[in-house]
Amino acid sequence: MNVFNLAWLTDEQIYAFKSDFKIVAEYLRAVRVGEAEDWERQKIEHVEEICDLLKAISNDDIFDSMQDFIIDMQKNKGGFQMSEFVQKMINRGRTEGISIGRTEGISIGRTEGISQGMVLGRNEGISSMASLLATMYAQGRSKDVERAVTDSEYLKQLFAEYNIQ
Repeated sequence: MNVFNLAWLTDEQIYAFKSDFKIVAEYLRAVRVGEAEDWERQKIEHVEEICDLLKAISNDDIFDSMQDFIIDMQKNKGGFQMSEFVQKMINRGRTEGISIGRTEGISIGRTEGISQGMVLGRNEGISSMASLLATMYAQGRSKDVERAVTDSEYLKQLFAEYNIQ
């Protein structure tokens, strides 16, 4: 059995193929040499077979839905260029990337928001308590200050009494 690295075939070897398999070989070579734009103008004739091959090579189920898309395009437009296929794949990747990014962003934002909220809440609580206790101490209520430090329910009552939220 001979094994070929399709990306490294010569032009003569690639053009010896007469089927859409030539498109796959051209694509692999085009990607290797950085000329994928030229490949995108190729027309596919054997859609099912090419999609099955690409699915087998990539292990990606997207080619099942792409096959239906390409067949519809062929019926409506009388043909299908690889550029349409590539654009559909790019759009799919973008959509998935945006969705994943949004989900991760929300999760990270929520975590950071909770953390920042706790810090701000703690700082505000300390400031409010210091202000309350300083005011009470200035009013000569040192016994109430002592009680507030050890009795959280009494502290809550004092916050309500002094209208501190």
